[in-house]
Amino acid sequence: MAQCKLSNCREEAVQGGKRYCAHHMAEYKRKQREYLEVQKTLPNCICCGEKLTKTAHDGGQTTCSDCIAKKEVLDRQLKRQARIEAAFAEKMQALDDAGSVDDLKSWIKRYMTSNT
Repeated sequence: MAQCKLSNCREEAVQGGKRYCAHHMAEYKRKQREYLEVQKTLPNCICCGEKLTKTAHDGGQTTCSDCIAKKEVLDRQLKRQARIEAAFAEKMQALDDAGSVDDLKSWIKRYMTSNT
């Protein structure tokens, strides 16, 4: 029969368990019950409504770490898109402001031959 899986315990493991002896199995189950009780008291995430969280944001509203990470990725994507659109608007405004052939040539040199 197998021994308890804790390295400092040499007692025989309980059948059908997680390879703990009777004493350590009781301790494991007690800790598991305590953990589940604590989980029941934690608030749900305001974004997904499912995950429990200990992280508080924005005036006590709670958000899980997965939703925080998704929001940060979305914010970075939106900022990048805004920079791209601003650069395009600047380029088009400069094209509209080109009133002569020389202005158009300088616009082509600036925007069409550079790496921006």
